[in-house]
Amino acid sequence: MISLVDGDVVRRSVYALFYGVFSEWVEEINDYLFYGCIRLRKVEIPNSVLTIGEYSFCNCEQLGPLTIGNKVHTIGSNAFENCKQYLTSVTIPSSVTD
Repeated sequence: MISLVDGDVVRRSVYALFYGVFSEWVEEINDYLFYGCIRLRKVEIPNSVLTIGEYSFCNCEQLGPLTIGNKVHTIGSNAFENCKQYLTSVTIPSSVTD
């Protein structure tokens, strides 16, 4: 399985990140990956992603509407907590069971 790097590394490296694009090979978005990336506005979650980890986008205050890939089966608890200002819609595929 291919996964993204540790969330602490991402937060230190891309604190000012506005737009996130994942490779079609990524299968997991790790817990806390983008936690607190307050400037993150847009993320494309491809169909290859199976799991979105706990708190992975928590406190991404400027994150806007997004569509989740159609193979995601698990969205961790609080994955999108405190994203309410701009995250006005989320399309969750029927494949999500947890």
